[in-house]
Amino acid sequence: MKRNLKALGLALVAVFAMSALTASAASALEYHAEKAPVSLHGSQSTAHEFTTQAGTVTCATATFTGTQATSTSKNQTVNFDYTTCTNPLLGEVTIDTNGCDYNFTEPAKVEKEKGVFANEAQVDIVCPESKSIAVTGGICTIDVGSQNGLVLNTLDNEGAGSSRDVKVTTAVTGIKYTQTGVFCPGNGFSSSKTFTDGTYTGSTTMSGKDSEGKADGIWVE
Repeated sequence: MKRNLKALGLALVAVFAMSALTASAASALEYHAEKAPVSLHGSQSTAHEFTTQAGTVTCATATFTGTQATSTSKNQTVNFDYTTCTNPLLGEVTIDTNGCDYNFTEPAKVEKEKGVFANEAQVDIVCPESKSIAVTGGICTIDVGSQNGLVLNTLDNEGAGSSRDVKVTTAVTGIKYTQTGVFCPGNGFSSSKTFTDGTYTGSTTMSGKDSEGKADGIWVE
């Protein structure tokens, strides 16, 4: 009995030690703006790609807009628009946001390896009730609904002063989606099938403008 209690005690010490190590390896950050409110504007700097069982959707244009009401914030919400999208298996593809937004949660400075840090944030997909992002092409419709805690988004500060902006590099995995269409690739002749293996990659430059439309520096710190 004493031996079991001692083993349990050592295990708890190890758990607490690991928790302390994890906490020390990440520190909370915030989204900053020189002036508030600031309107947020983003455009892709490398192609954005969404991959499912039905192949990869690539869009020629991806734009993002939002507003940060205060000079510092623990999260940012942006809406989005994708145009001129294609998929080798489905041909031309349209993406209807249906009122959904991306919510970037509280960023953190994370130690990736000894002495090497990166600013990271998770992203939530937030949709109105009973709505989802609809990706439609050829014989498929792919619906992506509300879901939380998608990773990985790396946030890099660029520029100086009012020209400061943030480069967002996205490499999200584990996206849940539903494919509808008997002949949709990956469905195995099922009329509808749900998967959790979606990926989304790309990079975006986010910049800010003040109420007069002038450049308003934004950064993560």
